[in-house]
Amino acid sequence: MTKGAMRMSKLRAERLSRAVPTLDLRRKQLNREILAWEEKMAELESLCQKLSDHYEQNPHPEIDFLVLIKDKTLATLNIAGVIISSVESVDFEVRGYSVLMTPPSFDLFVNLRKELLEANEKYAAMKKGLELLGEELSVTTQRINLFEKRLIPMYKGEIRYIKGRLEDNERATVMVAKIAQAEMLAEKSTFETA
Repeated sequence: MTKGAMRMSKLRAERLSRAVPTLDLRRKQLNREILAWEEKMAELESLCQKLSDHYEQNPHPEIDFLVLIKDKTLATLNIAGVIISSVESVDFEVRGYSVLMTPPSFDLFVNLRKELLEANEKYAAMKKGLELLGEELSVTTQRINLFEKRLIPMYKGEIRYIKGRLEDNERATVMVAKIAQAEMLAEKSTFETA
């Protein structure tokens, strides 16, 4: 147990103590983002439900096979340090159908199907993003708990232990010096009397 080991433990404890407020700020930011995403998802979910309710009135089941997703345009978002993909737009492929042989409502339901598919794609991407934010929140909370409840107290305990050992060694050295001095004085006095 040396002063160097005690200094290293102090440095580690200080470094971890400085990291905790930053991690706590990140945790709070992630919480805010999660709440905002949950609100957006609730709005999108209600939109999906409305579109789905309207689409259930569809008298043309063949529309399901006519409207297909061709391509998705994704945007990469950096939210509180978490990289998340979101759907910006969805391109559709509409297979050919006879405009003259179908009722006017057919086009309405084709467009409704497109809106429903796009809303579902956006919702799925947001759900995945919310899961990623939740995982990152969990990891950040675990780090904070690890630092505050395990590592910082462990290093402080090491510092107390090393400090105690160094004080014991110092006391022992002083005692040995006093004993040696007393023996020298005793020898000197016996030498002078003789």
